[in-house]
Amino acid sequence: MKKLLLVGLLLTALFPTSLHAQTQKQKALVRTRVSADMKGGDPIPGAEVKLKGGNRYTSDTNGMFSFPVRGNFEIESAHKDGYVMIDPKYLKNFTSYSNNAIPVIMEERRKLNRETEKQVRRMTEELSDENERLRLQNDSLFRANAINEARYDSLESVRNNDYLGKIDRVREMAEELANIDYAILKEFDRQFYAALSEGDYPQVYRLLNSRKNVDDHKKEIAELNVAIQAYDSNIASIQKIRDTAIYTLEEKIKAAAETYDYWFEFYKARFMNDSAAFWLEEKVALDSTNIEWLNQAAWFLVHYLSDFDKGDEYFRKGLIESHTQFGGGDEWTASFYHGMGDVASRKGLYALAMRNFKESLKIYKHLYGEKHPDVADAYNVIGVCFEEQGEYKKALKYFNKALKIFKWGLGEGHLCVATTYMNIGAVFCDWGKYDIAMEYHLKAFEILKNKSEDIDDLANVCDFIGDIYLEQGKTDQAMEFLSNSLTIRRRIFGDEHPETALSFNNIAGLYSDLGENDTALVLYNRALDIWNKTYGTIHPLVATALGNIGAVYADLGDYPKAVEFVSYQISILKRIFGEKHPGVAMSYNNLGMAYYNMDENTKALDCFNKAYEISKKISGKNSNTILYRKNAEMTKRIMEEMHE
Repeated sequence: MKKLLLVGLLLTALFPTSLHAQTQKQKALVRTRVSADMKGGDPIPGAEVKLKGGNRYTSDTNGMFSFPVRGNFEIESAHKDGYVMIDPKYLKNFTSYSNNAIPVIMEERRKLNRETEKQVRRMTEELSDENERLRLQNDSLFRANAINEARYDSLESVRNNDYLGKIDRVREMAEELANIDYAILKEFDRQFYAALSEGDYPQVYRLLNSRKNVDDHKKEIAELNVAIQAYDSNIASIQKIRDTAIYTLEEKIKAAAETYDYWFEFYKARFMNDSAAFWLEEKVALDSTNIEWLNQAAWFLVHYLSDFDKGDEYFRKGLIESHTQFGGGDEWTASFYHGMGDVASRKGLYALAMRNFKESLKIYKHLYGEKHPDVADAYNVIGVCFEEQGEYKKALKYFNKALKIFKWGLGEGHLCVATTYMNIGAVFCDWGKYDIAMEYHLKAFEILKNKSEDIDDLANVCDFIGDIYLEQGKTDQAMEFLSNSLTIRRRIFGDEHPETALSFNNIAGLYSDLGENDTALVLYNRALDIWNKTYGTIHPLVATALGNIGAVYADLGDYPKAVEFVSYQISILKRIFGEKHPGVAMSYNNLGMAYYNMDENTKALDCFNKAYEISKKISGKNSNTILYRKNAEMTKRIMEEMHE
């Protein structure tokens, strides 16, 4: 039930500083955002700007400041009370001296919030109108007997889930549009984003169609590739022609990529993620050595579409390119290792995930030192891998390292702090220390409950709190939090997503505790079906569902069925984790109980002994180890009495 904290997409790479560069004074201007009607751009005095390396500068009454430059540099952040920084990614374009003043763009928080709310209202109204149109269309088809009742119910369910999912992503898109500074855009970009911000989609289509046709881009690129291949056979005599063709090809690829980016932004703004991903993959196909394009496509495919295999393919290609182009010790390489670790973790391959996360940690510490959010990020995900493998003390050690850095650098109320609180709480849950676990999860809940931009993490913490209430026998409170989690996930992901399956599984556990075993079985099987389709049969969540189904059959007195499901669970867990894992020990104990109730005491004793030996080696003399030993002793005593 962990939510891995992901590193943000890197937008540039660092280049080595020249040893003989001349020191120059770089000017910079701190100003407000310029809106679509080209208003704004006012200087901001008294803003503190930080460069990579720690040097800080304050803007004067005209918003200006300057700093010495010798080689490359990077502006990291800008701060002033009541203001927020706009599009810090734009500053990644400035890493060397420029004759022009570098714009550092900020905006008053209240103005930015006002513009964001304006966009939220517009998008919400558009989505509501479209939703109503689809509802009326479905009603019309049903009344005309063009579809039957089952088809009508299916269409309505799809319409409703799609609408709720889009509504939950409105604020994210609204904030992106509100953060645009139109002064730094090219003329086409200004028109494109102005139309998109106003919801003038006919104008967006006209602008897109005014650019060169996509097929023409492909045709030109194909023709130039053919020309280059033909000229390569006689390169000595036609080198100049070839160089011209290569230069032209690069320009054509750049123009095509811009067009694809506009289509991507358009479909992303409409929450049509499959179509958005198509254009990212089309862009990668233009130049498979472009690290930034590979990184962007990989994270989008993994995060928005759960296409782990394709995402991993792009991460691996990016890793090869970063080693080839930069030698392997740069931010890109760290990001690709982190991405590969994230995919492996989602698949339940924790040893592989940890190797990749440790590679990214090594690079981040070399680049930034110990006290950096990316370093804390790596500590957090490594801790999750240890926790999933049952190494709770090591997990807690890494989580506490991450928490210390996050609180020092980002403050108590940051989302990263909330995520780390959840991870620490999960370890205490694993140890059965529910009161301590609840303290950490409630801290996370207080941070997350008012942060709409991280609603999926709010679902996670609701799960954690619900599970603890369930362990404490507080079923009403447990149902409240677990139901809230399911509602959130259905709105974000729909009914057939692995995150939603997690909620089905957790609510099934509540129904099982209430003795409503038929309902529990339906929900457990629904979760199992989704996880099988998403991850395949060899995955920890699949094993979890199998064990839970086995427990329900045991409650129903169908012990042969319980043996079947729990045995399958053990075989999966041993393939993933090996023999020495707390989950394997617990499953052996459950299998032993099923055999015990079938009066197969020899098999039961063997299972209890295995559970005891594994737990003793891993956890020492904890409550589970004592329980397994008592079960073994009880069974042995019964067998001895039967032979007297």
